[in-house]
Amino acid sequence: MRVPGTPRPLRREDKAIQDRDQLEKILREATVCRLGMAVNGLPYVVPLSYGYQAGVLYFHAASMGMKVEMMRENPRVCFEIDQINEPIPGENPCNWTMRYESIIGFGTVEFIEERQEKEEAMNLIYAHYAGAKATQFNDRQLASVVMLCLPIESMTGKRSG
Repeated sequence: MRVPGTPRPLRREDKAIQDRDQLEKILREATVCRLGMAVNGLPYVVPLSYGYQAGVLYFHAASMGMKVEMMRENPRVCFEIDQINEPIPGENPCNWTMRYESIIGFGTVEFIEERQEKEEAMNLIYAHYAGAKATQFNDRQLASVVMLCLPIESMTGKRSG
């Protein structure tokens, strides 16, 4: 059995995205990151908005809740990001497929505590969706959220269709 979090070849190597620039493009353009966590045998997956820069994903969360509690107990996570373009019909239901690009990766979540780093992380998330330049957040805004970063330890990309 392979240790989770270590790279593994795809079963369908013909679908693998090997080019780092293509992986970076997906990370920059996709709009949802699904984060998978597990504590005491209980799996939990949540969709999140995110920011990305230089091999690190950034997220924000409410200060209380299952997601934050689980990551405090077990910061090892798996993430999935995809861009689903369209279904490809087949002659029968078993032959349908999907045109997509996706990334699955692993890492260890870190909680961002320092004010300036929290603000920079918020701006990365903001820029990912609004394309906006840096803005300033007040202390109340920053205190109301938990900021997280996920240095990507490994990832694989896949393309179909």
